[in-house]
Amino acid sequence: MQMKLQEWINENKDKEVVFEDGRLTIKEPETQGRWKPEDGDDYFALLGNGEVIKFHRTDHYRNHPDHFAIGNVFKTEEDAKFAVERLKIRAELLDLGGRDEFKPDQMNFYICGDISQNTIYSAIAGKNPCLNAVYFDDQEQGNKAIQAVGVDRLKKMLFGENHAQ
Repeated sequence: MQMKLQEWINENKDKEVVFEDGRLTIKEPETQGRWKPEDGDDYFALLGNGEVIKFHRTDHYRNHPDHFAIGNVFKTEEDAKFAVERLKIRAELLDLGGRDEFKPDQMNFYICGDISQNTIYSAIAGKNPCLNAVYFDDQEQGNKAIQAVGVDRLKKMLFGENHAQ
């Protein structure tokens, strides 16, 4: 079926059109949400001991969707290794007296940061729990944990790989 130019323009008006090698090509927009490997893609996942392993998405993957279901699918080996480091930091914070549990009947401090100021600090959590936070009973305990784990490592955990300096 042949399409008129105006129909093609109307159909693709929200997409980026690239002119290369004498041809018009549609550049599909990046999808939001988690990356999910397609058939034939390689991806990386973590074993229980933190080892990063490479998988190739095939029928086997479709029969074992547990990697994707729990967020254990990474596009690159570096992304997977970064996830391991984040898990190690979280474990260290818990070992230093932190807790997963938000206690509504007492003060809850957690480690947070201000990316615009490039700072990490211990702050009161308020009346509601924070997603994935490690809580401390007081600010001093949180500050000691910051010093023990290291500011640069916490910046990586909170702000992403490229923010620690």
